[in-house]
Amino acid sequence: MRVFSFFVARTRRSGVLAVGALALSSVGASGQWPAELEVRVRDAVTGAPVTGARIEILDDAGATWSVIDGDALIQSVREGLGRVSVSALGYRSAVGRFEARNGERAIVDLALEPEPLALDGVEASARSSTEVANVFRLSREGIRGSAATTLGEALTAVPGVVIRRDDAGGAETVSVRGSASDAVLVILDGVAVNDPITGEADLSRIPLTAVHEVVVHRGAASAAFGPRARAGAIEVRTAPADEDLRVTVAGGSLGKRRAALAASWHARELSMSGGAEAGRSNGRFTYVVPDAAGGGSGRRNNADREGVAAWAALEGGGLSTRVALDRTERGLPGAAYNPTRGARQTDWGGQLSFGSERGDNIRVRLEGFGAFRSNRYTDPDPPAGLAYDEEARIGELGGAIRTAVPSSRFGLLEAGMNLRSTHVEAASLSGEAPADGVHAGAFAGTTVRPGSGWLGIGVRVRVDRDGWTSRKYASHALTASATHGAVTVDLAQRSSFSPPTLADQYFAEGVGVRPNPKLRAERTPSEVELGVRYSAAEWRVGGSLYTGDVIDLIVWQPDFRFIWSPANADVRRRGAELWSELRGRVRPWRVSAAYSHARIVYDRPGEDDSVQVAYRPRNSATLAASWSGARIHASMTGRYIGQRFPVPAPLNPLPGFWSWDAAVGYSSRVAGWNVETRVRVRRVLDERQTLIFDFPDPGRTVELGLELTPQGNNQVL
Repeated sequence: MRVFSFFVARTRRSGVLAVGALALSSVGASGQWPAELEVRVRDAVTGAPVTGARIEILDDAGATWSVIDGDALIQSVREGLGRVSVSALGYRSAVGRFEARNGERAIVDLALEPEPLALDGVEASARSSTEVANVFRLSREGIRGSAATTLGEALTAVPGVVIRRDDAGGAETVSVRGSASDAVLVILDGVAVNDPITGEADLSRIPLTAVHEVVVHRGAASAAFGPRARAGAIEVRTAPADEDLRVTVAGGSLGKRRAALAASWHARELSMSGGAEAGRSNGRFTYVVPDAAGGGSGRRNNADREGVAAWAALEGGGLSTRVALDRTERGLPGAAYNPTRGARQTDWGGQLSFGSERGDNIRVRLEGFGAFRSNRYTDPDPPAGLAYDEEARIGELGGAIRTAVPSSRFGLLEAGMNLRSTHVEAASLSGEAPADGVHAGAFAGTTVRPGSGWLGIGVRVRVDRDGWTSRKYASHALTASATHGAVTVDLAQRSSFSPPTLADQYFAEGVGVRPNPKLRAERTPSEVELGVRYSAAEWRVGGSLYTGDVIDLIVWQPDFRFIWSPANADVRRRGAELWSELRGRVRPWRVSAAYSHARIVYDRPGEDDSVQVAYRPRNSATLAASWSGARIHASMTGRYIGQRFPVPAPLNPLPGFWSWDAAVGYSSRVAGWNVETRVRVRRVLDERQTLIFDFPDPGRTVELGLELTPQGNNQVL
């Protein structure tokens, strides 16, 4: 509850081939000419070159390039069998296979299928090929090449994203551009994983080894994804069909032990993939108690965690099915000044989703899903109040239909609708809380690229019905994107909303706290964002400015009797983000930086308008560097959390702080296996500061892991 490039070449042929011929004649022997890879990217429907596509050699961690005019030439490719992935906004990603030989050029032709609709499976949505700079993608190889050990840590690389984790083994919740975590929709393999009771999504339930790709939509996203996406949406995709076998074992500080297995099988149009992960940690460490909480030292207990997860996918013939199961048991130690030595949480559940797409010019996609989750909280002897043993059970069924029709006059026309039924049983909710809700949504949109296609214009409109309150909400998105050479300018005007949670409206009333069934939905009636991006072979840089006040933000406030309760309050919201990435021409190193400024202050007529909402850092930043050699890989990541206030007033500010993570890996071959030994160090300088006051952090921790893949892992069956 809330209470708590590579070398990018325009292969117009003359310049590239002339240089290649000159180099070949000068060395004399073809064996001294490194292998090259030419990638040609086309639209599967029109056959036109796809501009702005992203190329990634999957077996070369961290190596990505950009396509300017549909063709790209990659030089100095490692000899042997390999796979190349191509993705572009508005298209379904594709993977091609090649064999690189020194002195020769391998050619991969990939036709990308248009994907105008977001695969969310819960809330029908349109995601047109006109996207703006607020969309960030994290690839599996990029995540593996970083120092991240959890999905939350990986997401901090995205400007404007802040992760809250109260304990080393605790839940991870996400904030986007200063939002609360229940205003960010998290979608796992097409199914929203936000808790229908609290509205929050726990990222710690998603094992990092299962993640294939993450797409982060920052800013108002309700027109694309529906309710709970007021501040953004995060799409997480697992079970890739691009690996034959991968085994991981790891252990380290806090008694951490982890083992994972991922495998896939594919032949022609059919592919199966999946995996499993299990891990545990005791979470015990000593810490210094802040003077404001009494001073001295203490030892963190009841912070252990044990979890297991499994996932699988079957794809082929236009059909796709995905299943995921997980179980987590953890201690809930509470704040250091008021520890809960016996509080426990047991959480388990699963989901099944499927999709089918048919049609050539007129595409029709059907989707469905089912999900179940049980969450139990117990404490036989809490430090305050009575003992409790509460369980919540949640079941959901839903489906969606989407259509996309290309039109010579109106571009791509999109429309669809969805239906989702939710059943909730929770002892923590009062008898007034509804147990069943039927939620529905409908959308329509179009994408137009007039003339030569340098300008893209998108329009989306959506209407949603909240099944708990029967209220209807409308949202929209107007986008424009103009590209000239390597420079792209994006402009968007959007609206969004996030309905009040059942936890805020109907939690069982206690001493000093009271629910508020009259809460109104949080709304951003008009968010305006301007973004600029520059992408060259070795350097990418971009930035954005946004403004979008929030009406009826839900915050906890005391009344005149000092009884705390959730209430609506208006806030003013402004922000800016900058990011940059520099890569070595020969691909061994990468340096990136990102900065975010989010001013979120209460809008109170006649009062001070500079009071930042509690625990929303105004400034945050990330610095990262990585280097990859033939056998050695190293990375370092620094994250900055700026000053924040623990109360809704400019009092007792918590100072900003940096934390640094590092990883070093060594690759070798043993008895037919590729073996990578990796050491990850979290909080290298033993930093102990935390986002939330007096929820201590263990400081420096170390994890040693081995990752094994069989040689010849890329052969096609």
